[in-house]
Amino acid sequence: MPTFPNNRDTKSILEAKHLTDLLTIYLGWKLRHITPRHRTVIVQDTLYDPHNSLNSAEFSILKEKIENGEDLIQYLSLKAQKQGYTPASSQLSSDKWSDKDFLLNVMGFHHLHFKPLPERTDNVVFARVTRNNFEVVGVFNHDVFDVPEQMGEPLNSERQKLWEIFDSFSMQGTAPNSIFVPSPISLSAHTFQVVTLAIEYVRVIKELDPKLDDGEYIKLLYSKTDATLPSKPKLEWVIRGTDIGICDKESNVYMTLRYGIN
Repeated sequence: MPTFPNNRDTKSILEAKHLTDLLTIYLGWKLRHITPRHRTVIVQDTLYDPHNSLNSAEFSILKEKIENGEDLIQYLSLKAQKQGYTPASSQLSSDKWSDKDFLLNVMGFHHLHFKPLPERTDNVVFARVTRNNFEVVGVFNHDVFDVPEQMGEPLNSERQKLWEIFDSFSMQGTAPNSIFVPSPISLSAHTFQVVTLAIEYVRVIKELDPKLDDGEYIKLLYSKTDATLPSKPKLEWVIRGTDIGICDKESNVYMTLRYGIN
């Protein structure tokens, strides 16, 4: 996980954290990525696309990569790639969003450029990404990331439109005049989903880690695969995307134990 500043002090701060907090930070960073897997691209006829960008050759290429399950990391922002954690986000009276994506954590929308690095585009496509689908919600220019300098100032048109779309998505299926909380956020500015996932992973590790020296349990793990159990397995915990599992370095076999977010 990339840190900033990338120095010994930051490393020491991370090493001193409880495993739950450490996993929350790591999973919060991985949430900003899109795990490579085949997805169905859903484009509604009524979505917001003022410049008809979704009919461009660039989006056709991106759409094909999404459907083929290719790695999309080069289409994401540089911050998603290089700013995984900073100690400043944990300090009092600091910007807890300095190492997080506000719009992703609050709205659940990823954003991608229409061209991969090193090229960038002013327009970005916002989408709600699940393990199976890539649902486009709109195309916006970079004004959508601008935050009013003073409390109470109006939002610019791009950001206002995105909030309207988010409200529309959030209220789908809710009864009239009902009260709902669309996206709970923890005090650390991580999503509630990430925090609960970290807690569950710690529970799994504590429960199963003592069994990794048990030959019968290892046989049970391998019985769920097509691989041959080596004479001297070398097991270690591994998080792939946001899934957690056990990898045998001896046979290069990965066994997923719990599925994550995307």
